[in-house]
Amino acid sequence: MALMANDLSRDNDALLKRMCHILNDEEKPVKIPQLSYSAPEILLDGKKFLTVRGWGALTRFAGSPEAATQIQDAFAHWVIKKLRGNDTVV
Repeated sequence: MALMANDLSRDNDALLKRMCHILNDEEKPVKIPQLSYSAPEILLDGKKFLTVRGWGALTRFAGSPEAATQIQDAFAHWVIKKLRGNDTVV
């Protein structure tokens, strides 16, 4: 699985670095972002923020499109949980 960043901000490098630190448990978020998921997009305030990639490869390894979808969706929900800094169900 991979994440592809969309047009994030004027300081994309700093934002991506901070996001990686949060996902790796090296930092905690300061604010709770308004994130949602509409496959394969993670939305921030209703706008495309991150795209979850890898569904095509997952279909070969997971055995079916349905299984690949479940894995991709679980990964997206994990990312949202981490970026929110809590265990809130998406």
